Amino acid sequence: MNIFMKHFAMTPDKAQEASDIFRDRYKNYDLLKAYLYDNILEVLQYIQSKGIKQAIATNKRQDYAIDICKHFGIDKFCKPILGPNNITSKTKADLIKDKLKKYLKSDIKI
Repeated sequence: MNIFMKHFAMTPDKAQEASDIFRDRYKNYDLLKAYLYDNILEVLQYIQSKGIKQAIATNKRQDYAIDICKHFGIDKFCKPILGPNNITSKTKADLIKDKLKKYLKSDIKI
């Protein structure tokens, strides 16, 4: 929502409306239009076969990240799949640090 106010000089109400339209479009039409790198599932399978734990930390909303990973079969290899529950302004490093702290229940220094 803030991006609409900052870059398009929208009022908070108009920015919220634009944000809702964007999120609706993304969720219902664009969410699963991504594509996997060639052979990535084989790579993930190989890593898993070596006993290495895999996880995903993303700036995408967690429910969207889970849906995307399930759609492409990545969820079989990566657990947990972590993202913010709402839109966040944190950096990727902060998000990863927060999620690692929560998941590992330890103090992570990045």
